[in-house]
Amino acid sequence: MITRIGPMLAQPTDTVPEGPEWLHEQKYDGVRIEGHVGSASVALFTANGHNKARQFPEVADAFRALHGLVGHDLVLDGEIVAAASDGFTGFQLLQRRLPLEDPFRIRLLSRSIPAAFVGFDVLAVAARSIRDRPLRERRQVLNTLLSEPPPGLRLALQDTAGVKMVARARAEDWEGIVSKRADSPYLPGQRGPAWRKLKLALRQEFVVGGFTTSTGERRAFGAVVVGYHDRGRLVYAGRVGTGFSEDELARMAARLRAIQRSACPFAEEPKLDEPATWVDPRIVIDVRFNHWTETGRIRWPRFLAVREDKRPEDVVRET
Repeated sequence: MITRIGPMLAQPTDTVPEGPEWLHEQKYDGVRIEGHVGSASVALFTANGHNKARQFPEVADAFRALHGLVGHDLVLDGEIVAAASDGFTGFQLLQRRLPLEDPFRIRLLSRSIPAAFVGFDVLAVAARSIRDRPLRERRQVLNTLLSEPPPGLRLALQDTAGVKMVARARAEDWEGIVSKRADSPYLPGQRGPAWRKLKLALRQEFVVGGFTTSTGERRAFGAVVVGYHDRGRLVYAGRVGTGFSEDELARMAARLRAIQRSACPFAEEPKLDEPATWVDPRIVIDVRFNHWTETGRIRWPRFLAVREDKRPEDVVRET
């Protein structure tokens, strides 16, 4: 029985820390994964604890190949990304693969939308935990493990120069930078100042707490009402009504109908222009927006994807 460890999380920041004690990594647009591989099994755990080895067979095969090369059981931390020819981009390409159960569809999309695993940490080798070792030592182990990786496994880009990394990120339109203290141990489930993330685009996850009635004849709903967690309270952040395709509208409407409730889940019930139906705050969506207003609302939001891999309780304001 494989036991999941749980991800260490990064604290949002608006500056990149400088100094020799910091290591800086590219922030990838993918699915956070804790990958376990042994002689008999592979598990690819998302941040909310779901094993997606079945949905990403090409990544599971790559882990098996790595096990064959190194001869040890391993636990790696990283992200599954769309392995496009022009680099690692496009969570939207991966989202349709996360809920799949049909073997034919899974294999078909593994060929048409192939994925790769980008490793940025190693948590255990030969069934021995190394989480208490400094990041710089864990990274040295990872560099060795992925020095000549099998197809489907990659080593995350890392640099000691934060300013240089930010300049490259802006030039190449990365999502952001993650800065980590080189002496930090791995602390499962914790979010603290030892790991910091700088997002270069205004984009983050939000929790859906309700939906408004559509004023059009064809739309299943007007907009989803979203928020984020702050010290145990769900705080209203705005409404998201654009970015949904017709298929996405139908799928979202079905999910919302299944979790309706009478009580508002937000700490303070928002004053909306249209009637709202409240839902249990279980669904997490990825949203791009223009800016935050002075009253803490998102302006010009656009739906990007449902985040099946994220836990609602982990969603906080990031910018």
